[in-house]
Order: sequence, then C-alpha cells, then structure tokens
Amino acid sequence: MNKRENGLDLLRIIAAYLVVSLHVCTFERNLVSDLGELNFNYHYFMFIRQITTSAVIVFIMLSGAFVLKASSTKDIGTFYKKTWKKLGIPTVIFSFFYWLFNAFVYWKTGIYGLAYGIEDLTYPQALLFQGISFLKGIPSEHMWYMYTLIGLYLMAPFVALGKEKTGEAGFKKIAFIVCIWGIIDALVNPSSLFWGIGYCAQLLGVFMMGYVVHEWALERKGKNGLGCFLIVLATVITAVEYIIFLAIRDNSTLFSYVTPMAPYNLILVIASLVYVAGFTIIDIKKDFGYLSLLTFWVYLLHPAIMMVLFLIEEAAFKVPYLEIGNSSPFLIGTGNSILVYVLSFVFGHVIEKCSSGKK
Repeated sequence: MNKRENGLDLLRIIAAYLVVSLHVCTFERNLVSDLGELNFNYHYFMFIRQITTSAVIVFIMLSGAFVLKASSTKDIGTFYKKTWKKLGIPTVIFSFFYWLFNAFVYWKTGIYGLAYGIEDLTYPQALLFQGISFLKGIPSEHMWYMYTLIGLYLMAPFVALGKEKTGEAGFKKIAFIVCIWGIIDALVNPSSLFWGIGYCAQLLGVFMMGYVVHEWALERKGKNGLGCFLIVLATVITAVEYIIFLAIRDNSTLFSYVTPMAPYNLILVIASLVYVAGFTIIDIKKDFGYLSLLTFWVYLLHPAIMMVLFLIEEAAFKVPYLEIGNSSPFLIGTGNSILVYVLSFVFGHVIEKCSSGKK
C-alpha cells in the first residue's frame, strides 16, 4: 500500500512504548501475585502486563494486515529475499549480540544463580545456559517475536496465494477458524520452540485476522466517531479481562486456560482486533511514518539499553538489579520506561541513517 495509514503508524508507536514498559517493569503476573495485597503497586504492575500483551498481538496483526495485502507477497522468491534482508539479517546479528550480552549481565547480576540454584556460576556456564535459550529462539526474552515473525513470513506467500484462490469471503471464514484453532491448540499444547512450525501455526490465525479486520475497517475509513468508539471498546474489553483475572487469580488451572499472558489470550486477541479496526478507521492527518519505521529498531534495541541503565542505577543507588523500580513502580518504573523508549528511538535513528547512507 503506497499511502501511509497515519492511525496505524500511531498505533505502532503506542504499542512500542507499551512493549518497552513491559520489559522495564520486570515483574511477571505470578510474581506480582506473590505481593499478596491488592495495593497500588499490584494494580500498576498488573496494568502494565495487561495492556502490553495486547500491544504484542497488535504488532502481529499489523504485520498480517500489510504483508497479506501486498501483491508482491505472492512472488515467493522476491518476498523471501526481502524478508531475509529486512528481518533475517537483523535477527541474526542481534541474536548473537544478545546471547553474549545477556549471558554477561545475567552472570554479573546473579540472575542465573537464582534461576538454577548454582552458586559461583562462571561466564562460560552462563553462555551455555543462554545458548540453550538461543536454540529455542529466545537469545533474549524479547527476541522470540522476531523468530516467530520470520516463521509467519515464511508461511505468508502460501497464505496470500490461498487467499487469491478462496476469495475474500472464503478467506475470512478460514482466518477465523485458524485463529480459534490456534488459540485452542496453544492452550492445550503450549510450545517452547519459538521458531518452530507449531508455535508459528498457533499465531497464524492472529496474523490472518489482522488482514481481515484491516480490510473491514478500510471500508469505513474516516468515520471518526466509529473509530473512537472502537478504541474505547477495546480498552473496555481489556479491562474486562483484567477483572476476570482478579476473580480467578487464585485458581491456577482456571487461570491458565481463561487468561493466559500470551499472544493467544482470546479476550485480548478480540481487544487487539478492535484496536486495529479503530485506529484504521480514524482519520489522522499527522504523518508518523518515520517514527513508525523506527519502532522496528526500538524493539530490537530497548532491552540492551534497559540493562545498561539498570546496571548504572544498581551501582549508583546500591539497589539490587532485579529490584530497580519495584519499590516505586509508578515513578521509577515509568521514568525508566520513558528514558529507555526515547534512547531507543535515538539509537534507532542513528542506525537508520547509517543504513540509508550505505545504500
């Protein structure tokens, strides 16, 4: 699509900040639950976990919306070359970087010792542990998305060709079935190999539904009242999922099936679809194209910037690495999120300019 969609560019920028917040606020849902008391800290961390999960789903849907729309996707050879250049090479480079860098940080801060109960863990041992994660597609916690996205892109030409054969009406039905099928399969058959066909297939329906909803919303482009309503509705749906979580948080079995914190959380998938529809429909005049482009680098860079910042704060304020921001999540956690977010854009801009200069 030649014309930029300012609403979706803005959605990418917002989603990128939410993902940064997810990683800066280090507590997982189960760790927050250990706090016990439903105080401000609890709800703040839970809000971050809640809204950022939708942001990850949004990224997958936006990829599907544009990749399956482009006529060039059906040219398998050309599409794969483009994918290797734009996704494959950065993924390989950053994977090796994070393998070495994360192993060093986790070794230095004692994270591996806490995780595996091994005292006096050496750096070579840390490299081994991180290398095993590397083979699973997670040289760093955030890199799973890159491996899964590459898997989805490998499937994309065949999906696009299938869409051409079935027609739009048939494709909508297939996308819905594949989406529900993938969500159910992920709940009963979770995968830990993020570049494997099983995990990519589980998210293929989400990828396809991004295209379906985007096309539906394009037919209603400019109906700003409807767009704003859908954005509010998506937020309400997200809040409902959180209320359900609070109601069942002590039932681990029910919790794992009803509100899993993963991209195949059914309620948050619905909320994300509504977000994509709302931001597609609303007519925004401001051009966010360049900042939207930089979100790719923001995603790749922000964990490294975050870890360096945490190491500096650990040394400066004598606060354990894993506890930074936890005592005052709203002020310190939010402040660090904004700082990491801005610095990621700055370094991303430098990389983009250097890359453009080489062409």
